[in-house]
Amino acid sequence: MDALKHKPVIIFFAVLLAVMAAAYLLHSFNPPQRLPQRIDEIDNDSAFNYIIRDQQGKMLLMAGLQVQVNDEFITEDNLRYSS
Repeated sequence: MDALKHKPVIIFFAVLLAVMAAAYLLHSFNPPQRLPQRIDEIDNDSAFNYIIRDQQGKMLLMAGLQVQVNDEFITEDNLRYSS
């Protein structure tokens, strides 16, 4: 009878171990993308502020990261801008 009391606990930890092993394997085969460089990792000569303006010349955003093709920006008024 003692074996039946411990069976759910054993199954729980077996499933937990399987999930942890699967997460580890997925992470090792498909690592997360590298984050953008921090400003202190960039040479001072190449550190810029990028100003994004709309068609009328109004400043929308000032960013420390370089703007790439297909980047999108959504304003607080829920207007979407894309490059």
